[in-house]
Amino acid sequence: MTGSVAPLIDVAYGPTKRLMHYTLRSVQATGSDTDFRVLSCIYSTRHVSPIVNLLEISTGNMRSPLTVFGLHLVEVTGCASAMLIIHDPHKPSRAHRHDQAQSDHIMKCLENFGCQNRSASVQPLTILSPYESMCEDVCGLAEDKRVSLIILPFHRRPAMSGAMEDAEPVFRPINQSVLANAPCSVALFVDRGLAVAAMRRTESNRVVARQAAMLFIGGHDDREALAYAWRMAGHPSISLTVVRFLPGSDAVDIEPMELQERHGILTIISNMERQRRLDDVYVAEFRRNNSGNESITYREVTVNNGSETVAAIREMDRDFELYIVGRSERSLSPLTFGLAEWSEYPELGAIGDILVSSNSSTNASVLVVQQYDPESTATDEDGIGILDSLAYFKK
Repeated sequence: MTGSVAPLIDVAYGPTKRLMHYTLRSVQATGSDTDFRVLSCIYSTRHVSPIVNLLEISTGNMRSPLTVFGLHLVEVTGCASAMLIIHDPHKPSRAHRHDQAQSDHIMKCLENFGCQNRSASVQPLTILSPYESMCEDVCGLAEDKRVSLIILPFHRRPAMSGAMEDAEPVFRPINQSVLANAPCSVALFVDRGLAVAAMRRTESNRVVARQAAMLFIGGHDDREALAYAWRMAGHPSISLTVVRFLPGSDAVDIEPMELQERHGILTIISNMERQRRLDDVYVAEFRRNNSGNESITYREVTVNNGSETVAAIREMDRDFELYIVGRSERSLSPLTFGLAEWSEYPELGAIGDILVSSNSSTNASVLVVQQYDPESTATDEDGIGILDSLAYFKK
């Protein structure tokens, strides 16, 4: 009897069966006709308006509906395990803390967003948990809800002077842990005014779309960022410019010997070539599907090294209100090589850090995207992640 209990429970309960078909762990793999599931984390009332506006422009006009799990994270002490509260708008809220008014405000904003958007459904949630275990709770909920993307608010915010200040440093290690352990893609959102109305009007009452830019260097995360920007471009309030940085004639390839201590030389060369092929295929697919779309502009910028990349980004500092970039921690490119060594915020990646650093003059919001690590999934004979392959077939 003792020997038969474990297999019988496994057959009856089968916890792995529930996640067997959880393959849409990235925006790129979701496709244009599949339910896009997002877990949006909110630490305080300051984050709710920017996150809601980001979700609004993420609805696009695609056939893919948006399902949002709006998660309010609340710290509790002296509690051995976390408590998940599922909010029902048709029932009175449960008074569980002294900051009930804050939680009610967040839940109300999320519910209003769901009511005002026919293409989006919202499930407001609250997790009561110690800070030390919040990462585990967020990742566990993301896997349980089978989401493709986790959205996290950045721990810094703009001060009155325009500079970034440490408003909530306690949330930084939580964000870093989620980036390292998430079961799906992750987006880190740096808000600098996206909380205002999504559509602006001129003095003549003419509607002007927001100017968003996707900066494409190459690699897993940049393709994921382009997939998210592609979805955003379907929203009538967004005018998207995709800027692809290409190496010039004087660009020097990264010497594999410099990285031999961490990786095999043949592995590095093979991976770089594979990523270039995937970049070319995905960008070509994007351009082909959006030819003739007046709300989308594509242009290429030729640079030779990290310094020229930084200079090119600085030139467009005031041209856009929102930047979408890849974190690109796993990518190797001569166009950004060495920039990470000077990063103030490594969790933003080299390009995201340039846009948010104290030396930047831009006041635009920044969305940094990290694709679900394909190394944690099976690979085919060529070493290309199955999720990468599925993305192209689905598109």
